[in-house]
Amino acid sequence: MDVPVTGGIVVPIITPLDAAEGVDEPAMRRAVEHLLAGGVHGIFAMGTTGEFATLAEQEWRRGIEIVIDEVNGRVPVLAGVSGAGTHVTVQHLREVQRMRADAAVAALPYYFRVDEEEMVRHYRQLAEATSIPIYAYNTPLTKMTFTEQVVGELFALEPVVGLKDSSNNFTLFQKLVARFDSESFVVFQGNETMIGHSLFAGASGGVLGLGNVAPRLCVDLYEACQAHEYERAYGLQRKLVSLHRISRISSSPLTAVKYATSLLGLGSDRATQPFKSLTSEQKGLVKSKLEELDLL
Repeated sequence: MDVPVTGGIVVPIITPLDAAEGVDEPAMRRAVEHLLAGGVHGIFAMGTTGEFATLAEQEWRRGIEIVIDEVNGRVPVLAGVSGAGTHVTVQHLREVQRMRADAAVAALPYYFRVDEEEMVRHYRQLAEATSIPIYAYNTPLTKMTFTEQVVGELFALEPVVGLKDSSNNFTLFQKLVARFDSESFVVFQGNETMIGHSLFAGASGGVLGLGNVAPRLCVDLYEACQAHEYERAYGLQRKLVSLHRISRISSSPLTAVKYATSLLGLGSDRATQPFKSLTSEQKGLVKSKLEELDLL
């Protein structure tokens, strides 16, 4: 099966919201154009940064449709289908296939814990339900993690073409890259603070939420690593780590990213409830950081 994104920077796009927690369509279209102007290699609609888990079902669907329409084939669009169980995930998977997404992204079921046999069963059932490529998503938000053995079983499922790893376990990540990364199965880093080191370790690319704020910075870092421009790459990595500090000023990284993108004209800083807006002091810290890094 073809791999829609074999490398580069994929950004899990924000979902700008109106006061009723509906998708702000004009702002979402601006956010798409912002990412494309930054040179990204793919856009991931309804990932964690897109607030898929807290949006109403119709807004989840509408957000993906808007992204697919606005991108209009310029880069691959990956659509998040993650659900709390296999049945709902299959339903989402069939919907994004109908919407003509280039691929789906599926995390493990969340809320209830599952064992390794159940993890593999989940993805096997997804594989049997679709004809579009699937990227697995290893995120600590499920309170579970993939092992090498589980990834090895996913590797054998034809529709599963890759993995986004946000486990923050660099030892595991290096083992996965060394064992599985190939033309038919790609491994992406999901942590901005590790992306440069991951690319030098052989990773295919990164799926980076801060790419919403600084897509060109992320793409420049990827290109510097590909060109083995070590000094430039480490300088860009330090800049990205500095930007990453805004993710730690509130209870959720999402609220700082949303405020940062609002400063760029990409919609309001509104996030789904129960997330609250940043305080005036926190907003000042975010704005100062963007100014310091020449992002405003």
